[in-house]
Amino acid sequence: MAFYGCDIGNGFGMLSLLEEGAQEPQIMLPALRTLNAREGMPTAAYVTPPDAEPIRVFDTQNPPADRLMARDPEHVIRAAKTHLREDAIALPGIPGGVAPYDVYRSIARDLISLGNYERAQQGRDAIYQIVLTYPASIHSWTDYTDVLDRMQKAIEDVEIDGHHLEVLARIPEPAAAAIDYLYYLQDRNQIHGNEFCALVYDLGYGTFDLACVVAKRDPNEPYDVLCFDGIEDVGGKDFDERIREEFLAQISDEAAGYQPVAPRELDRLLHEAVTAKHILTDNLLYDGTFTMPRNASQIDLALTRERFEEITRDLLYQTLEKTQNMIEEVRGKGRTIDAIVLTGGASQMPMVKEALEVLADGEMAVYGYHFSTAVSFGAARYVPPSSREAPAPGGGTHRRRATLRATHTLGVLVEHEDALMGEVKLLVRTGSGLPASAEIEEFFCPDAYYDVRVYQPDAEHENAQADSLQVDQCESIRRLHFSNPHAGIYKLVLTEDANYDISVELIALDGWSETQSTAARRGGAD
Repeated sequence: MAFYGCDIGNGFGMLSLLEEGAQEPQIMLPALRTLNAREGMPTAAYVTPPDAEPIRVFDTQNPPADRLMARDPEHVIRAAKTHLREDAIALPGIPGGVAPYDVYRSIARDLISLGNYERAQQGRDAIYQIVLTYPASIHSWTDYTDVLDRMQKAIEDVEIDGHHLEVLARIPEPAAAAIDYLYYLQDRNQIHGNEFCALVYDLGYGTFDLACVVAKRDPNEPYDVLCFDGIEDVGGKDFDERIREEFLAQISDEAAGYQPVAPRELDRLLHEAVTAKHILTDNLLYDGTFTMPRNASQIDLALTRERFEEITRDLLYQTLEKTQNMIEEVRGKGRTIDAIVLTGGASQMPMVKEALEVLADGEMAVYGYHFSTAVSFGAARYVPPSSREAPAPGGGTHRRRATLRATHTLGVLVEHEDALMGEVKLLVRTGSGLPASAEIEEFFCPDAYYDVRVYQPDAEHENAQADSLQVDQCESIRRLHFSNPHAGIYKLVLTEDANYDISVELIALDGWSETQSTAARRGGAD
């Protein structure tokens, strides 16, 4: 099966492919003058006023998208995935703003188009199937199932050369990165005990993600994704903003209170902040200049690594707190973490590794690994749940299966003939290996047309050991609509699959059955 491992990042998008019989994935981006294929496709999007279309991400039209963004930064959307819970992204001169999923869809369109352009250059057929990665922090949202479905539907609405894209599987970004790293260890016989447990620290442009994944020494055993978590509002862009604020203060001091406010000035200063951050990765001092637009005079800018780390320490500490919590969670399950693996562009900042080595206190190694490509490489190695992966030549396989686990306890509202108020019966439990199913032998449907309501416990009751909870102790996450032949008693089966799709099957006493799922809703069902 040929598919792309797809990492639609907040700063850059990366596309990888593991060819049949090949051992290593390859980057599927062309070597164009305006594109650094090793870094990825920039995912900033230009939204054309006043109608919010077209949305241009990466193209070589006249003028090209990047030139439009430089000319008109007011209409540029960055870190699109951080807006996925918004109804619209407000932009000046665009009534009603722009839908975030339209931006996300446009990024996917241009990324896959570049991949297929590279395939054409190689004389190979285009590919329209992908394994999609997404931020682990999405699972902290109550509406995570809806967000994942809308992300997938946005991509599958993309049509390229008369073909719609197809998402074969969805996997959290840090879990994908872990798959590639653990494959690397297995392939080089670096797992010396029975298993190896890696904690992936993924600090990208827009979000921070963590995952803890275990690989057995036997490569035929599936990887076990023990847990994952994230922070939706901490990423490399926030470190960039702190540097820009520092530069604004320096400009104000040097130019008698002058503050750049024009969008193009602020955008130029943000680019200078990014440059400074990159320079401080390898150097202790950054020296630069800012040109005053009113008289073309130049103001010197300077930033030491020490000062940079001081003004961003709180951001780093947020990621360290999450990391410490995951270490304790894994230890509570009786597991030992063997290594902390750094990926994501922002994790290259020296203070990240230094702080994690202090946190590890010699109990686990800290490595940097494939900062730009680990997520897409891991997605290219991931065996979609519906696939029957054939062994690679010489035995074994260069792709890997992985067991994902339920991130929330799920249940359904059970109504009673005498009261119709009911309670939430808890079925699929947090931490269950997916797919996971549980059933209720006698489930009462009061009407022939009935919505089965799926709930998860609220934060206070997430770890409840009870069989059921009151409705006010839970949060409704989905309604699945059924048209039953008649009201009455049914058997109900609730399933969460490896893509975090939820399905409910009702089975009548006479053998009639109907299944509704979140996957069906993407196809247009309600």
